[in-house]
Amino acid sequence: MKRKTKAIILVCILLIPLLIPIHVRYKDGGSHEWRAIAWQYTSFHKIVDESGYIVGGRLTLFGVLTVFDSRHIEYLDE
Repeated sequence: MKRKTKAIILVCILLIPLLIPIHVRYKDGGSHEWRAIAWQYTSFHKIVDESGYIVGGRLTLFGVLTVFDSRHIEYLDE
């Protein structure tokens, strides 16, 4: 029983770095990114010329598989 408990605790300790994110802020108009080894989420708010912003979000798993992508351009009213 103790060996199984130690194995479970060891697996949990090894999984923690895969799931805990680092927060990064970009100076492109207000975009944010949360990045861990297993996943990455980017919240976009990026200036596109003087016409508007790219807004939305994108979720990627292991840097390869994009699960969710809702980026679109919001134009400024003139």
